[in-house]
Amino acid sequence: SLCDWSSTGARPIERDRASKMHVQEELMPLTADELVQKSKEQRRLRQYEEALVSSIAAAESDHDNADAWWQIALNRLSLGDTRNAFPALERTVELAPHFSLGWARYGTTLLTVGNPDSAKKNFEIALEKDPRQEEALKALAGIYYRQNKDKDRTDEKELSILTQL
Repeated sequence: SLCDWSSTGARPIERDRASKMHVQEELMPLTADELVQKSKEQRRLRQYEEALVSSIAAAESDHDNADAWWQIALNRLSLGDTRNAFPALERTVELAPHFSLGWARYGTTLLTVGNPDSAKKNFEIALEKDPRQEEALKALAGIYYRQNKDKDRTDEKELSILTQL
């Protein structure tokens, strides 16, 4: 037997079932998609460190899994690790260029670290992918407001963004 079950107090049938499950887990590692699902569940439970470990394992298992990179980014942001979220955000939008929320969150993160010009570009890409992307619309409205609060006019592009809110 792989485990010493005598100290657990488990009945023989429970020990056999638990032993089989233990062996199955060791012999059948989780797929990248299963690890992503595990990460999502851990995030739902606010277990961000564990979720980060699961999402990193998913990305190591499948380097081209955009969901894994997205989970890495979200978990790093939840843990306050903005600097290390950037490579994951970049990889997410590289693998899933149509993912408007990925572009928007990348922009929000850039805005957080004081890079409004790059953030603005990411928000604009997000809106190219989905003209109703709320995070990008709100952020661009804020950027335009700050840029134009001392000006007498607003250009058409800015008005278009503001009217969509």
